[in-house]
Amino acid sequence: MGPIFGTGSNNTAPPDPDRSYAHLQVHPFMTDAPSSPNAPDSSHHGGAVSPENAVEDEERAALASLDPGTRARIDAIAHVARHWSETEYDRRADAEQATIGANNTFTEEGIAFALNQWSSIVTPTSLAEAVQEWGGGTSDTTGAEVTVCVQHGLSTPADGLRELVAALAMGYRVRSIVPDGSPAIVPALVQDLTHHVDGLTVETVHAGTEDALGGADVLVLARGETSEALREAWLARGGDEEAVVQRSGGYSVGIIDGSEPEEERHNLGEDALLHEGYAPTALKVLWAPADLTPDPLLEAMADFRGVFPAHEDTPGALEMQRAFLEAQDASHAYAAGMQFLVSRGDPEPQRGAHLRWSEYEGLEDVASWIHDHHADIGAVVARPGVQDRLPESLQPGALQDLDIDLLEPGHVHRRQLLTRRVRVLLDRLSEVGS
Repeated sequence: MGPIFGTGSNNTAPPDPDRSYAHLQVHPFMTDAPSSPNAPDSSHHGGAVSPENAVEDEERAALASLDPGTRARIDAIAHVARHWSETEYDRRADAEQATIGANNTFTEEGIAFALNQWSSIVTPTSLAEAVQEWGGGTSDTTGAEVTVCVQHGLSTPADGLRELVAALAMGYRVRSIVPDGSPAIVPALVQDLTHHVDGLTVETVHAGTEDALGGADVLVLARGETSEALREAWLARGGDEEAVVQRSGGYSVGIIDGSEPEEERHNLGEDALLHEGYAPTALKVLWAPADLTPDPLLEAMADFRGVFPAHEDTPGALEMQRAFLEAQDASHAYAAGMQFLVSRGDPEPQRGAHLRWSEYEGLEDVASWIHDHHADIGAVVARPGVQDRLPESLQPGALQDLDIDLLEPGHVHRRQLLTRRVRVLLDRLSEVGS
C-alpha cells in the first residue's frame, strides 16, 4: 500500500482497480446479510431449533409479561421496523432517494447501512426491555401526558430514530423536529408508525418552524449551532435545563498494538469513515505504538472506500486540512482522490474523514490522557487482546464510571437500541411522568 507517514506528497497509493472487493460486501461493512438460499434448515434435523424460531421464541417470551395494550403497541412498532429492513420497500426507497438529493453529507451506501442497522435493533425484545425497565411492563402510566421533543440532526441518516421509537414504545407523545438537510426519512417513518400503530401521538415539524418546541416536557438535542439555538429557546420559555438530553455521547478513541488481523483493521476503517466521520461517536483518535507503521490500516481504510465511496464534498473538505498540514510540515497520509486523511500528532480529534494517529510509549500514558479528556469521549475501541492488557483505569467498570463504553472494533456504529443516551432520556421521561 502507501508509504509510512511523511509530509508533502506522501499519500497512499490508489486501490488496485483489478482488485476484487467481493470479500468486503457482507462483513464488516454490511449488516444482516441474507443467508444462502441453499443453506440447510437446521429446524428439521435432530430437533434443533432454527435461528429464526429461536428469535420468535425469544420475542414471544419478552412480550408475554406485558399487558395487552403495550404488547400490541410494541409488536406494531417492530412490524414497521421489519418493513424498513427491506431495501425495496417503497416508502423507504422513496425516502432514501429524497435524502440523497438534499443538502447533507450522506451517501447512498451510508443511508442503506444506517436504516438496515436501525431496523435490525428495533425488535419486540429490545422494545420490551425498555418497557419492563422503565414502565414495569404496563402501559398504564402517565406516559400519554408527557411529550418529548426530539431534534433529528445531520450526523447520520438515522439520527434520533432510537429516541423516537423508545419513547413511543413507552407510550409517550413525540414531536420530531426534522432538519432541512434530511427532510424525508423521519416523516416517512412517522407516517408508517401512525398508520400501523393504534394510539400513537407523534408529529413532525420542520426545523425553523415557529414554536417548533410545542408543549414539550423533555427536549432531546442533536449537536451543532441549531441545537444551541433550540436550547436557548427552551430556556427562554422557562424550560428546565435538567429536562434537556444532549444526544451526542462523545467521540471514540481507539487503541491498537499492531497485532490486529485484517478483519479488525477493516472494522476500524468503518468506525472512522462511515458517515464521513461526522457521526457523534465516530473514531477520531487512534493510539498506536511509537514504532508501528500505519500502512496496514491505510490499506484497510482504502478497502472501506472501495465499498463506501466518499461523499462528493469530502475531498474538498479534506484538501483544506491537508494543505494546513503541509504548511505545518506535519506528518500525514491520504488516499487517492482525497477520500480520507490520516495525520500523526497530538491526540486531537479532527473534522470529518480525518483520523488522528497518536503514538504511545506505554498504555498508562493513554489511560492518563483518556481520564483527562473523558468528558468528550464516548467509547474506547480495542480488540479483546488489547482490552485484556489495558490498565485497571481503562477496564469496563472504571470506564463506566466515566460514562464511557468499551467496544471492540466494528461496534461504534452498531450499538443496541438502549444506548447510554437513550437510557438517560428514559430516565428523564420517567422523572417527569412520575
